[in-house]
Amino acid sequence: MSGIADLVAKTKKAQAAKKASGLRAMKPLPGKHTYRILPTWRLNTMPEKCEEETQPFWHDFAMHWVRTDKNGKPVAYICLEKTFGAECPVCSAIGRGISSSNDDETVELLKSANASQKYLLNVLHRSSPDKPNEVQVMEVGQKIFDQLIEFLSEYGDITDLDDGIDLIINREGSGMDTKYTVLPAAKHKAVDKSVMTKLFDLDAVVQQENETKLNIALENLGKVSGILPAAHAPSSHRASLVDMSNVEDAEYADESTLSDDADPVAADDISDDELDGLLNDLATGS
Repeated sequence: MSGIADLVAKTKKAQAAKKASGLRAMKPLPGKHTYRILPTWRLNTMPEKCEEETQPFWHDFAMHWVRTDKNGKPVAYICLEKTFGAECPVCSAIGRGISSSNDDETVELLKSANASQKYLLNVLHRSSPDKPNEVQVMEVGQKIFDQLIEFLSEYGDITDLDDGIDLIINREGSGMDTKYTVLPAAKHKAVDKSVMTKLFDLDAVVQQENETKLNIALENLGKVSGILPAAHAPSSHRASLVDMSNVEDAEYADESTLSDDADPVAADDISDDELDGLLNDLATGS
């Protein structure tokens, strides 16, 4: 790579990291709202890879919320296993604690630190009264994601700017009683191609590893379980390039998942203000 090309690549990477810093993903809003799922951000960041293999329009994501007592403030740390498919020291510590404990309350507290599988998407909130053309990052759970995969098999590329489809997501209830229904909108409007310059680099968004936060999470789990944290080495993760050309629909059609209407998270009782503070701390490394 030439010096200029190398400088351009580094500058783009820095810009993506700055844009992703402190970002809080939105969740489908209560009631019926129309969204448009946008194409993969890697068309911008890795165009040569997109020519070689089909890249997903989502990024796997999951967070651990670790408490030392039921009503305490949790420490947030990204789940490496469910985000990158890598060994996760927090998952390992939770498993060790559960297997060694005979106390029901301790086991329940440890289980609450488990991470729920989520997925991040670039979207337009079509029915937004003030920002229908603003690109946002949306976090969805397994049930919505499974329905998106079903739409892929039925409608083809739902993210295509010209021929893709708008989706209506209906959210009812809250917490463990939350239910989501996803339906194609009656009418679909093409998306202006300029939106591609506004996509968030989801590879940059998920780069939230922080050694200090990890140590605190492991120490807190040790306080709960009475087991000293295991030694671990810092890790780093590159973009997870996935060849989707040979993926079978059946891989995503898990009946136990599709029949589960609830979209539980590990810390349902965290307030929005508290969550904002936690995620800001996580993004800034404080």
